[in-house]
Formats: sequence, C-alpha cells, structure tokens
Amino acid sequence: MNKTAQNKRLGSLLAALLLLCAFALPAFAEDDAPQDGGYTYTITLSAGAHAAFEDGSDVCVYPGRPAGGQVSLEAKVNELNEALERQNSKYYVLGVRLSGHEELMPQAFGVQRDEIYVVAYGIRGAMVDCTIRYVDAAGNPLAASRILRANVGDKPIVPYAYIEGYEPQAYNLTKTISENPEENVFTFVYTPAAAPAAGPGDTETVYVTVDVPAEPGVAAPGGAVPAPGGAAAGPEAPAGPGAEELPENPTPLAPQEVLDLDEQQTPSAGPGDVGNPADLSGEGAAHLWMVRAGLAAAILLVLLAAWLLFRRRGQKAKTQQD
Repeated sequence: MNKTAQNKRLGSLLAALLLLCAFALPAFAEDDAPQDGGYTYTITLSAGAHAAFEDGSDVCVYPGRPAGGQVSLEAKVNELNEALERQNSKYYVLGVRLSGHEELMPQAFGVQRDEIYVVAYGIRGAMVDCTIRYVDAAGNPLAASRILRANVGDKPIVPYAYIEGYEPQAYNLTKTISENPEENVFTFVYTPAAAPAAGPGDTETVYVTVDVPAEPGVAAPGGAVPAPGGAAAGPEAPAGPGAEELPENPTPLAPQEVLDLDEQQTPSAGPGDVGNPADLSGEGAAHLWMVRAGLAAAILLVLLAAWLLFRRRGQKAKTQQD
C-alpha cells in the first residue's frame, strides 16, 4: 500500500471518529439524568462491624424506590446509635458513606440509581450535645427537638424529619461541632408544601353565609338572591379604605440537598427570625455540564486538527508523485 492510500485511509478513519463523537456527545451529557418511565431502584444500608439492627441483621434493604423519590436512612441509623449507647460502646455512628468512598454522604436523598451505603463509625472522645430543631418560618416548633452527641470537630450531616404538609429548607444540614453546645444547633425551617394542581373532575366546595328569603325569587336582606341550583349569590362588597388585598401564595423553593451552616454569613436564626435561603442545588449540575462541554469541544478540535494534518500530508505526497 503506497503512502497516499494510507493517508486516505487515516483521513477516513478520523472522519468516522468525528461522526461517532458527535452522535455520542448527547448521551454523554445526559448519562446522569434521572431515570423515569417506571424504573425503580434498590438502596442498601450495611450496618458494618460495630453494631446490628434491632432484628439482628446487619443489612437493611429499601427496594422498589422510584427515580427521584426521597429516601431517609435516619431511623435505621438511629437504631444503631441507640444500640451502641446501651452497650456503652466506645464507638458511635458518625454517618453514612457510599460503598467504596470515604466522604460522609447525606442520610436523606433523592434516588437516582441502585446504591449501597455503609455506616461510618467514630471513636468517642470529647462528646458534646447537639440540638436539632424543627420550626416553621415564624420560629414556632412543629415537632419536638432532639439531641444527638458528637465529637468536637466532627461535621455530621443531619437529615430532616418528615412533617406532613410541610417541606424543609434543606433535606440535610451540616455543621462543624463546637465545644459550646449552644452553638451546635441544627434548625430545619419548614414551609407549607405546595398543593397539587387541580385535575379534571376535581371540585372545590365554598360555603357562603346568607339570609335565606321567605319566598323563592324574593331578595333577601342585604340584596342576596338565590341563584339557580340553590347557591345563594349576593353583591360583592366594595373594598373600603384600608381594605387588605390578600397576595397569592408564593411558590416555595425546592429544598436543597445539603445546607452547610458553616458557610452562612449570618448567625443561626432564633425563633421569629428565620431566613429563607436561596436554592443552590443546581450549581453543581451546571458546573458539571460546563466541564463536559469543554472536554467534548477539546476532543473535537484535536480530532479535526489531526484530520487536517493527515489530509495535508496526503495532498503533498500526491503532488510529489505527480
């Protein structure tokens, strides 16, 4: 095979690689997209070597979880911690980790794939109390506070508690534990959950107090007249001076996955002084998309440069032969 034919074959190969890369990029960019279409996943929690669950097993399985659905490992993690305290063990539960990884992970999270979590343990040292509070936007308690104990310097990831009809500002809070128990406060701030939109056939019953007239068709005191179908309709009261127009309920922000209290600029809010932090949960995904797009562009440029180089060499060799 002469050099010209070889260069042509290399050029064809590079062109095929370019086409393959172009078709593969969309799948590459979307490989972490939440799966739907009825697929379910299994979450497994391993108790590890220092404790067991109440039923004596060392593995807990959460099967059939839909993509995007929330799972909380808090109850089972608390089981292990309580068992260690009863045994006066030198170990305590530090948190949970993904199997094969070292960093602590949230105990409440959205399901995206089959995953195995392993309980992480610490050795008791300078233990201090940490208070976990569950309040509404006005600082009123929605559930009883609870106490957990951790070593000074630990940075646990504390999961929220499910409260029907409410959503927290974050599914998990994290903070570095201080020697001062008064600084070790994890406050979950809840807002009313958005009501689902009314679907076809959904109806809303409204009750109106009116004076019923003595005879059908006769105006009642105040001008109310029975409307067709039996519902009484009256004149709309004019808005007087100082009348308050009720605003529409704002759409609550989606809870963050993890809120780091160490990164907040303001001190911990007390009752009646609770903020509503912005939702930053999409920044990581946006950054990952930018990195992937840059990497894909670099690969395309390298392939294009190589293809042009081989093409120029082929044309030069052909000219020399002529």
